[in-house]
Amino acid sequence: GRIEEAISCYIKAIHYGPDMSDSYYNLGIVLQEKGEFDSAIMCFKKAIELNPEMADYHINLAISLQKVKRYDDAMVSYEKAIELNPVNADYYYNLGTLYHEMEKIDEALSFYKKALELNSMHKDAYVNAGLAYAEKRMPEMAISYYDMAINLEPQFADAHWNKALSLLLLGRYEEGWREYEWRTKASEIITVKRNFPKPLWDGTKSYGTSILLYAEQGLGDTIQFIRYVPLIAEKGFNIIVEVQEEVKNISRYVDGVKHVISIRDEYPDFDAYYPLLSLPFLLNTTIDTIPLKIPYIKIGDDLIEKWRDKLGEHGKRLKVGLVWSGNTMFKKAHLKRCPIEKLLPLFENEDILFYSLQKYSQKDYKILDKIRLIDYMNEVEDFVDTAGIIMNLDLVISIDTAVAHLSGAMGKPVWVLIPYVPDWRWLLDREDSPWYPTMRLFRQSKPMVWDDVILKIKDELRRII
Repeated sequence: GRIEEAISCYIKAIHYGPDMSDSYYNLGIVLQEKGEFDSAIMCFKKAIELNPEMADYHINLAISLQKVKRYDDAMVSYEKAIELNPVNADYYYNLGTLYHEMEKIDEALSFYKKALELNSMHKDAYVNAGLAYAEKRMPEMAISYYDMAINLEPQFADAHWNKALSLLLLGRYEEGWREYEWRTKASEIITVKRNFPKPLWDGTKSYGTSILLYAEQGLGDTIQFIRYVPLIAEKGFNIIVEVQEEVKNISRYVDGVKHVISIRDEYPDFDAYYPLLSLPFLLNTTIDTIPLKIPYIKIGDDLIEKWRDKLGEHGKRLKVGLVWSGNTMFKKAHLKRCPIEKLLPLFENEDILFYSLQKYSQKDYKILDKIRLIDYMNEVEDFVDTAGIIMNLDLVISIDTAVAHLSGAMGKPVWVLIPYVPDWRWLLDREDSPWYPTMRLFRQSKPMVWDDVILKIKDELRRII
C-alpha cells in the first residue's frame, strides 16, 4: 500500500514541477523496487535529461537496464556513473555483477577487487570475488575470499553457503557439511527450511523410531542422498520419505523405506523429522565413509522383463542410453548441457545401439531426424520406467543429471560428462566417483568445450566393443 502511495505522491510532484529531476528519480526508485524496470528506466532517463551530472541517476538506470538484460546499455550507464564519481565502491561492485552475469569472469573479478580497494569492508564484493574464483576453478582462492566476508560478518549466510560448495569440491567433507547447513539462510533460495510440529531428529531414539526425512533441491540430490535410508533403517527406525513427485515411485524401491509421500500428500504420523541433505553432517560422512551399499535402488524383475520385451533382442551390439540435456530451469544448466550435435561422432560406430533416456526439445528434433537413436520415452511415465530401460542397457552416457544418479544408484555402468567447473559432488581431477563405484567421469578441459570429451568417449567405446 505504501509503495502505491509513494508512486502517487511522486506523480503529483512531477505534475506540479515537471522540471524537478529528483521527482523522476524517486519515482524510478520506487518502480525499480516494485520490479517495473521498463517504467523505471523511463523515469531515470528523464531525470538524467534534466540533470545529467548526478551519478546516482546513472547507476540506477544501469541497474534497471541490467535487470532487463540490456547489457550494453547498462555498461554505458555504469561507466558514466563511475566517471562522475570514481571513488564509490558500490559502482565498481555493480559493474562487476554485470560482467559476472555476462559470464566475463576475469573482468568481473577486476571490478570486485577495485571495489575492495576503495572499501575493504564490502562484504558482498568479497563473496562475489569468491564466486568468480570458484567459476575459474580455483576453490582455495574462493574460500579465502568467503573467509574475509565471514570475518566481517560471522553470520553472513551467503559466504558460509558458497564456502561449503568449495570445501566439498575439495573433498574437505568435515568442514564442508558443517557449512552446508547454512543453505536455508542464503539469499538465493536454495532450499526452504521446514518446520513441522514435531522435534528435529538428533540421530537417536529419544523421540521415538518413526522418522520423516524430507528431500530438497534437485531430483539428483534426492537419488544421491536417499542411500542413507537403509543405513538408518538397519538401526531400527521406520523411515518415511517426502520426495519430489517425479521420484516418488522410484523411491519405493529403496530398502528401508516404510512410506513414501510427496509434499502434496497427507502426512502419516511420525516422531521426528530431518532434512535428507543434512544426513552426511549428522552422520559425519567423509569420503571414506560414504554409504556404498550398491545397488540401493532395486526395481523388480517384472519391470526389467517388461522393458526387455519392449526393447527386443539386437544380437551382440552394445546398448547405450544417452542423456544430453537436463532441467533447463536450474541456474547454469547451460554449462552442463551437451548439444546433441556434439554427440554425432558417437553414432558413427554401427556396433552400438543408442537409446534416448530423455524427452526432446523442439531444437533437438532437427538433429535427431538424421541419427539412429531409439526412442521409447513417449511410453515412459516416470523414473521407474526409466530404471526399467537402464537395467536392459550395457552402459549409460549422461550429462550431470538425475539419470546419471539413478544409473549409479542401481549399480549400472555410467559415464558422466562433467563441465569444466564441476558440481561439488564430483570433486576435482579424478575419473571415478566415491559416491558411485560404477561411474566414470569425463571432464571438460576448457569451459563449454565438449569436443575432446566426446572424442575420448568415442575411443573408449571402440575399446570396449
